[in-house]
Amino acid sequence: MGARFAHGHEGLDKEPFLKIESGLARLCRSPMVYIYEKNSDGEYVCPHCVFVTVKQPTMHMHYKANHDGALKHKCKDCCYETATKQALDNHITAKHPEKSDTCVKKIACPCQGCDYESLTKGGLRSHYTIRHLSKYITDFLGKTENKQISCTCCGMVFTSKPSFVYHLVNCMPEEVRNNPTHSVGLGLS
Repeated sequence: MGARFAHGHEGLDKEPFLKIESGLARLCRSPMVYIYEKNSDGEYVCPHCVFVTVKQPTMHMHYKANHDGALKHKCKDCCYETATKQALDNHITAKHPEKSDTCVKKIACPCQGCDYESLTKGGLRSHYTIRHLSKYITDFLGKTENKQISCTCCGMVFTSKPSFVYHLVNCMPEEVRNNPTHSVGLGLS
C-alpha cells in the first residue's frame, strides 16, 4: 500500500491533522490525504526505499523530499534543492554566507588543537563523535541480516551512517555524556 493519495476530501480545514486507524496514519490536507503504512514495530515504512521512522511527520518529509518531486525550495546560487525552507536557509548560511539574512554564529569544537566550527549543534555533534569519540562508532556499529546499519548497544536500525553517528550520544556511557568537554562537543550543554 505505502503512501497513497485520496482525493475528494472537500470541507477539510487547511491545517493538517493526523488521523490514525488500523495501523495507518493519515496526514490530511485539503484536498489530499497521505497514508503511510506501519510495520509490526509501529514504525512508518517508506514504500519506495528502506527508510523507516517512528515519527509520521519525518516520514512525510522524507516522502515529499525524496519520492514525490516536492523539492520546491531551490537555491538561486547553485543546483541545491530541498523540501523545506529551513533546510534551504541552512544551506545558504553554510554555502553562501554573503547572501544569508541570518546572523552566522559558529559553534567551535571544544577540543584543544581542533579548529572545526559548525553552524549547528548537530554538525558539531557529528564531527565530535567521528573525530574525537570514534571508539564508540567502532564499538557500537553493527549490521543487520539485510546489511542495514544497527546499534549494537540498543538494537536500533538506521538507513544511513550519519543518522547512526548522530544517535550514538544516546548509547554512550554516562561518564562520557557528563564530561564537560564531551557534553559541549555532543551538543548536550
